[in-house]
Amino acid sequence: MYHFNIQDDHSIDFKLLGHLLGGIPSKNFYMSRETYDIFEEEEKHIPREMDIIQQAVDQYIKEHKQYPMLKFDPSRRVNFHLLQAHLLQTEPQTQFYITDVDGLVSHKKTKKSQNH
Repeated sequence: MYHFNIQDDHSIDFKLLGHLLGGIPSKNFYMSRETYDIFEEEEKHIPREMDIIQQAVDQYIKEHKQYPMLKFDPSRRVNFHLLQAHLLQTEPQTQFYITDVDGLVSHKKTKKSQNH
């Protein structure tokens, strides 16, 4: 098991991985704590939003036993209006989608939804 630290701004602290990587990257990378997706500098806002959305989706599923998306939406977009009632303060900048993997969210359309 490799150990590393994700900072408050979601940047990855590579100090503990440097010996495995052969050094420390010269640029910053950012990671979602909920989904483990990694992002570069220009997308550094996504991990924070993704974690908030994933937590809200998980809570919604727990309470309603279904995904927070419209039933006939082929792109499987997270419906922020369903989450806003008590789970989400503001709508994120990024559109998120429900993947086929146990309700995980992604900022990318799934291959299945891209075919529609």
